[in-house]
Amino acid sequence: MSSPRNHMRFTILVLLLFVLQPALSQDLNACEIILDSAISVERHPDYGASEIESYIIPVGSLIEFVGKTPDNAHWIVRHNASYVLFNMRQSTLNPLGCRVPFWGVPEPDYRPIQDILTEIGVDAWHMEGHFGQGVRVGVLDARFDGVDDLIADTGVAPERIKLAQPLEQLAVDLPAAQSTEAYHGTKVLEVLLTIAPQAEYILARAIDAETFASSVEALITADVDVIVHAGNVITTNPESYRDIVRQAVNTFGVLWINSAGNLGAGYYPGRFSGGGTLGSPLHRFDDPNVMGDAQDTLSVAVDKSQVVRVTLMWEDPSASFSLIVLGSCNPNDTNTFAPIIGDAIQGQQQVEVVISRSQLQQIGDYRSVPRAGELQRCEYEPDGIPDNEIYLAVRDAEGSATTGTRFDLYVHGAISSD
Repeated sequence: MSSPRNHMRFTILVLLLFVLQPALSQDLNACEIILDSAISVERHPDYGASEIESYIIPVGSLIEFVGKTPDNAHWIVRHNASYVLFNMRQSTLNPLGCRVPFWGVPEPDYRPIQDILTEIGVDAWHMEGHFGQGVRVGVLDARFDGVDDLIADTGVAPERIKLAQPLEQLAVDLPAAQSTEAYHGTKVLEVLLTIAPQAEYILARAIDAETFASSVEALITADVDVIVHAGNVITTNPESYRDIVRQAVNTFGVLWINSAGNLGAGYYPGRFSGGGTLGSPLHRFDDPNVMGDAQDTLSVAVDKSQVVRVTLMWEDPSASFSLIVLGSCNPNDTNTFAPIIGDAIQGQQQVEVVISRSQLQQIGDYRSVPRAGELQRCEYEPDGIPDNEIYLAVRDAEGSATTGTRFDLYVHGAISSD
């Protein structure tokens, strides 16, 4: 018969799969409207942007009025998970029944975590007396900024949270407006404390293969029952990570809980085809939905409200690739941002390109959505809707790559194209 300790280990695994993804309400409220005409808005550093920039929100978009600036001159509007300013004097837009504060941006309207925990059965486990007693959990993450504040705010007994490294190594203090990723590990711990408030937690930071290995070793030495790793690992050598996880599970009996990652539509594995049609050795993506030269690029829909990072990695150390990012399927298109070319540094098997929000806003309306069953062509066929696709090309930079060389493309900021 299973012990309460084993029950708790299984419960943490199941519940984390539900809780780590926040649920958002889809019902329209008095402050939400669907635009019947396009509006011009502005991003501003006071509301989370890195620089002032303007763009157009098209007809049919859902926006939410969440506040007003202190001078009562602008609405603070939420659009696509970001906050922008809309000049109140430019339009008669004034949602009836909407009452908003005169300052600041509200917290995201996530459903209360307690409501989610109730729905997935945590309350029932708590009623049976399962609060994580006797379970030791290792939390492995890149950053734990603010963990001391969390301990103070939750009132958890300090001896229940231990550090595998000194606090100054677990966190690099930054204001929330400058860094949200910095608090990721702390947020994971907050969820765990809600599920299993009487468990013991040991925090360890991992930012690369070396620290991943040493932190897992430290957690095993601390005799943890569970290791929670809610992070992405992008590497040309995944086996080194897998070996560490296998050893923790098979040799030391640790229950390993790992997130599936947040890349989703932004991951593309391939093997270099060694050919192309634009004069240089470009990879052919062999997409059955496109034809002709369009196969020399991979179309990826992205969230234009955030900075997008594209990473290319490959296995063969003798090969050298370039990564080309375009704002159009046509590399000679002047209606969008200039092609961005990233070249590998000598001795490295990866290259990264960063596309700024201002560059993404330059993506125009240059290609229509094809009808069902119609192959996509790289032609200028505007449909009145600004596009949100970037196009990626992989090029053999020095003629050293062989056909079949394994590579991986990662796009941080990719969204479903549906």
